[in-house]
Amino acid sequence: VSHPLLKAQGKTALTEGAPISGEATLPDLAALAPLTGIDIKGSGTLKGQIDGTGKISVEGRVDQGRELLHFTADGRLKPSFDLRWSVEAADVAKLGAPVPGAVSAKGTLQGSAVQFRAVAEAQGRLAEAPLTLSVKVDRSGDGATKVAIDRARWKSVEAGGTLDLTPKNGKASGALQAKMGDLNDLSPFAGMPLSGSAEAKLEMEHRARRLAL
Repeated sequence: VSHPLLKAQGKTALTEGAPISGEATLPDLAALAPLTGIDIKGSGTLKGQIDGTGKISVEGRVDQGRELLHFTADGRLKPSFDLRWSVEAADVAKLGAPVPGAVSAKGTLQGSAVQFRAVAEAQGRLAEAPLTLSVKVDRSGDGATKVAIDRARWKSVEAGGTLDLTPKNGKASGALQAKMGDLNDLSPFAGMPLSGSAEAKLEMEHRARRLAL
């Protein structure tokens, strides 16, 4: 497939279980701004391969004279998920973020569509301040889901806690806390100047909920 906005190709062999590979190139990301709403200059590529056993690998990148973003994922899709992924962004401002900085993230996904465990960690620097994030999501076969924010820190912003959801009976429990010592830290994301500080705590026990500000 060849188009001014996209070039793509793929290949495989006519034998059972033969791997399938493909590659797509976006030569001018700026031309996609009217569709994505994000003005990113440069080019992007995505390539991947999957074989008959479910083993998969994917790699993507965004270049603008130098590599701005690099994404990888590999593992298997059957008989169950067992995936690892990583992202490295050298300059998030050139990727549309309202503040400059470099961030890297990695994680895993194991299980199936109905029962899985996902783990994600991120670190780096945004607006010359260190960023750390660690999140886990566990979903059981009956749909019960537990979300745990182990660490979330950037400038004066801190958050953490756990949340347990049981869709079958509509119950939820857990506690989440968030503290913002200086709301001006969030001004670039809000698009307006902010001042002051804020602290919130949400506690839930089954159907009862309590929010403290």
